[in-house]
Amino acid sequence: MLGMDASLVILIAISQWITLFSTRYKIPGIPVYVVLGALYASILSSDQVSTPILSLALLFLFFYAGINVDLDSVRRRLKEALTLTLINVSLTVILVSLLLVSLGVELLPSLIVGVGLANTATEVAVVMLQEAGIDLLAIRNLVIAASFMDDLLLVFLVALVQSAVFKAPATVCVGTVFFNTAFLTVPFIVSYASFKIVSRVSWNEFVIFTSALMFTLSFLSYWVGISEYLGAYVAGLSLSLIKLRRDPTLAYSTKLSSLLEHLTTYMRFFVYPVYFVIIGTMLSITSFINATTLLLLLTAFSGKFLSFITYILSLNKLSVSESILGGLIMNSRGSIESALVLTAYLSGLLDVGLFQGVVAVMVLSSIIVPFMIRVVIIRKSVY
Repeated sequence: MLGMDASLVILIAISQWITLFSTRYKIPGIPVYVVLGALYASILSSDQVSTPILSLALLFLFFYAGINVDLDSVRRRLKEALTLTLINVSLTVILVSLLLVSLGVELLPSLIVGVGLANTATEVAVVMLQEAGIDLLAIRNLVIAASFMDDLLLVFLVALVQSAVFKAPATVCVGTVFFNTAFLTVPFIVSYASFKIVSRVSWNEFVIFTSALMFTLSFLSYWVGISEYLGAYVAGLSLSLIKLRRDPTLAYSTKLSSLLEHLTTYMRFFVYPVYFVIIGTMLSITSFINATTLLLLLTAFSGKFLSFITYILSLNKLSVSESILGGLIMNSRGSIESALVLTAYLSGLLDVGLFQGVVAVMVLSSIIVPFMIRVVIIRKSVY
């Protein structure tokens, strides 16, 4: 045990030193962590899987995804976001599922992979919009709102997978789906009940409150038979929802902005390197270059890209070049899609090859898509 822990610490340390230099060349940390973990596992034939560590990291990933939701953008473009999500998720799931079924994969794992690859990471999309210096409010609000819908669908599917709903009788399945859906009303209850309290407490009390809320809802959701990850996401979403309430003094908004800044630092300092290095040790380095991975990458990219462009151009609200930029940003992928395939893999719904392929697609997307966006911006194809 001591040897395993020591090697993991050394592996994370090396990955952080490499990331320190790679960020100068606009290479994000996540692909560095995963690739280094895969190299380590391939060379030394070592497996660093630690379920407790992964579970704790996933709680923070889902909480962070929930608290990052810009519900103001969602409210402004809700109808359009729902339509866009329906189109791009449907097209991507259909294309990915057809590909995998043609390769001999069963329908259920094909659909799970399709939903995972149809996801647009909200937090990544926001960062990419900021770094690109994009001021188009129409693109920003629509992308953020649509990515929230993607996240919500993916989080819900994670909860169903972890609840073993796909292996349960039909009556149990229906009850579980209903129970998970009902749990999504919790943020509205929490935001209504706690707004005055969290607006008046000190900064230290606010931090303790958010921590208590996350772990309490995670435990309660687990205790009643719902995924603890859904509980963590709901806790983060509750805090985001409070921001929509009238706050003349901006006391809550200021606290939340500060908390998000601290959380982002913590995620980069600890959660991302630990989680993605461990995920990397579950992969083979050859999974990044095999034919299935490349086909999945092309298919998933095409589904998100084409659906966005088709929908936007049908509205005649943006130019072709602006639509291309939005389609590229919709292909940004982050962390919780890996949580879906990891949960499905640990539940026996995905085989190791398919799990590795989806994570590899996520890694390749996180490298290729930002590069393509920078090329578009630098060549002034849009601005």
